[in-house]
Amino acid sequence: MSNDDDLFNNTKIVAYPNPSENYFKINTETNHILIFDLNGKKVKEFKGNFKADASFFIQNLESGIYFVKSNTNSFPLKLIKK
Repeated sequence: MSNDDDLFNNTKIVAYPNPSENYFKINTETNHILIFDLNGKKVKEFKGNFKADASFFIQNLESGIYFVKSNTNSFPLKLIKK
């Protein structure tokens, strides 16, 4: 395995619980979270100094599939809202 593979495997970022109903968490520190709908429209944003496993409340979002982007992940995370 190359060093790049090691780096990728050690930094896996997860949003959970997924599916989520009222909130989700991310397993790493972050200071900026963006949530986009399937059309790419930004529907929610969180700014602050969030520790790993902080809760992000999404109870006002419609049920469906969303993408979560943070300053700590290169690719958006898929999140299902019940």
